[in-house]
Amino acid sequence: MRFFKPLFACLLALAFLSPLAALAEDDFTISEWHIKDFRADIQINEDSSINVTETIKGDFQGQWHGIYRWIPVKYLDRFGNQLHLRMKVLSVTDENGQNYDYDISNNGRNRKLKIYLRDPLNEERTAVIKYQVQRAINYFGEYDELYWNVTGNEWDVPIDSAETTITIPKADENLKATCFSGYLGSADQECSMIKEENRVEIKAFNKLSVGEGLTAVVGFSKGLVRPPSSLQKVVWFTVDNWWLLIPLVVLIFLFVYWRKHGKEYNKGPIIPRYDLPRKMNVLEMGTLIDEKLNPRDLSALIIDLARRGYLQIEETNKTTALIKRKEADSEMDETEQFFFRKLFGSKDRITLGDLRYDFYRYVDDIKKKVFASLVQKKYFARNPQDIKATFYVIGGAIMFLTLAGLGFLVALGAAWAIPSLALSGALFLLFAPFMSRKTRSGQKMLAHVQGLEEYISRAEKDRLKDASPQAFELFLPLAVALGLQDHWARAFKDIYDRVPDWYKSDSITTFNAVSFADHLHISSSSLSSALTAAPRATSSSGGSSGFSSGGGFSGGGFGGGGGSGF
Repeated sequence: MRFFKPLFACLLALAFLSPLAALAEDDFTISEWHIKDFRADIQINEDSSINVTETIKGDFQGQWHGIYRWIPVKYLDRFGNQLHLRMKVLSVTDENGQNYDYDISNNGRNRKLKIYLRDPLNEERTAVIKYQVQRAINYFGEYDELYWNVTGNEWDVPIDSAETTITIPKADENLKATCFSGYLGSADQECSMIKEENRVEIKAFNKLSVGEGLTAVVGFSKGLVRPPSSLQKVVWFTVDNWWLLIPLVVLIFLFVYWRKHGKEYNKGPIIPRYDLPRKMNVLEMGTLIDEKLNPRDLSALIIDLARRGYLQIEETNKTTALIKRKEADSEMDETEQFFFRKLFGSKDRITLGDLRYDFYRYVDDIKKKVFASLVQKKYFARNPQDIKATFYVIGGAIMFLTLAGLGFLVALGAAWAIPSLALSGALFLLFAPFMSRKTRSGQKMLAHVQGLEEYISRAEKDRLKDASPQAFELFLPLAVALGLQDHWARAFKDIYDRVPDWYKSDSITTFNAVSFADHLHISSSSLSSALTAAPRATSSSGGSSGFSSGGGFSGGGFGGGGGSGF
């Protein structure tokens, strides 16, 4: 009885461990494969396409499902442009012509085939891959050439035997060939060549290790193949380098938008005008001309309000002061009332020192009111500043994101997009100032204001429409806004000879329109500077020849790639 208990325990343990041992044996079965023979038959066609038949015989140890075969189709030409081969898979079969199932996908620069070899187990399987390629021929001055990486250098298994046969359309006494073998970039020529009238046979001398490959170069007389037409080349180039079209598309969009929304209507010839527009203040007239609210426009409004009795300009040796003479009223429009109230606040007398570093806070609001009024009066369909800002922002954002994403684009293999995007952003910035226009009413009013500008700029004493002191003061604010106050004053030198009650100065000894304009110019310049002065911001702490010297090597030219098992 004592003897049976240990024996029973041993049998039980053996029964339990036997399946585990068998499972372990299965898990540690070595699965490996290699290529026994790689043969490529290449037919160069008269239309410059090539037909490639790859016969890949694999020796599989253990359980496998099939192989991957990837072939590069995306290259860069000698100028850095994208050059994509047109590859069409014709069939994937075994050596007897029986079809294999396969999938095709794009993987980076490669066309990738996943070929199902019907689950080989400790046996040999052969895959015959037939495909056609366009754009694989290089065209040089005296000959044409096929520079083809036969096996590729990216297989993760060795290749026992590698060879290729390349056939040209006709017999050619100028047929020439060379070959390279070894690792990528190697100039070793460990390969044999047999050249016949219209074909070349090339075979690697030795077994190719992982990472090694066989490359063939065949040159032949011009005229044996028909190059693609110029139109076809343009189509291929455009499709491959579509990113070059981005700036063109942007340019077309911007031009069409400008034609529809930015190009000004024809306002006709400018005729001198002698009447100020009704219900339009000097800020709006100055802004209508250049679509900007300039500092001198603000000074011009102060002079206009002074002329109309709302304030007095007082100039001393120390400073320039503004004295309120009456409150804002309904005679002012909304923009003038806002300006006047922000100018004085709760005070009746202010100096340049009071305005400096303070009034600038209201300039943007005044600008918005001016443009809102011009839109309300239907001189603009939309605020031109907003339209221009939109295009500036888009262009700036494109430029910024392009610069910020340089490293990302390069790492992504999209360095080609950098100049295209940068140029597109620059086009937005270039067109931005011209992307708004006045309505027809706005163009008509602009012609009116420019007619006044024409009159003021050509004013002469003997040709004044109205030579009264009142006329001088009436047009003076607009002359200041246009920068023509000196010219306007010279026309009234001997006419305007009294100091207006809205201006006071202790430095004028001899008064006339010219001396008054000089003093007023100084005062208005000081006012412009004070009205817009802001405090300084604080800060805290493919296409080369395989025959040229140094041009050929293993892995060069078109074709190549590699593969693996699965």
